[in-house]
Amino acid sequence: MLFLVAGVCAIASAFVAWWSYTFNGFTMLFLPGASWTWSAGSITSTQSFASTGLGPVGSLYEAILALAIIAGLLGIVAGSLGLASVLGRRKEPRRGVVEGLVITTVVLLGAAAVLAPAIQPWAINDSTNHSRCNGLNGTSPCSSFWGSQSGVSWGPAIGWYLAATGLALTILGLWLWGSGRTENASSGTARS
Repeated sequence: MLFLVAGVCAIASAFVAWWSYTFNGFTMLFLPGASWTWSAGSITSTQSFASTGLGPVGSLYEAILALAIIAGLLGIVAGSLGLASVLGRRKEPRRGVVEGLVITTVVLLGAAAVLAPAIQPWAINDSTNHSRCNGLNGTSPCSSFWGSQSGVSWGPAIGWYLAATGLALTILGLWLWGSGRTENASSGTARS
């Protein structure tokens, strides 16, 4: 069941903001894919990363979109197979298949969750439009994934937290799945 919830978290993370930047009522949200959204008061607009000089950031978030969706789908498949074996729909669960899917999910979702904070500051700094860093001394979005300074704040948004939650649930589920296998093996009822 944890794999199903983790898969849903990963899929959901692909459709909501992963990063936000706020300054004097202006909010910028980076979404997985090729676009970002900004709002100021009642005005909201969505623009492509490339058309606003944020091409490297767009490349990062297109990769995050792909990683989150693939990890989510694999997590859901692994959860479905695991649940089918628990409910007795499959007499001989394919533990190796489930474990392979789950490990791949951990790698992909872990990569997405680590790529954002590791690469995004560089990607913003490497963009032709890195105005978010102008006027900020020291820590800025060009040097840190999260922080605040002089009334400006930036950091992870709900999408990143959903991905991190999905990753944690997948790791927990893998640990529980593995410990159940160990207990079954020690009692002589292991199934492969």
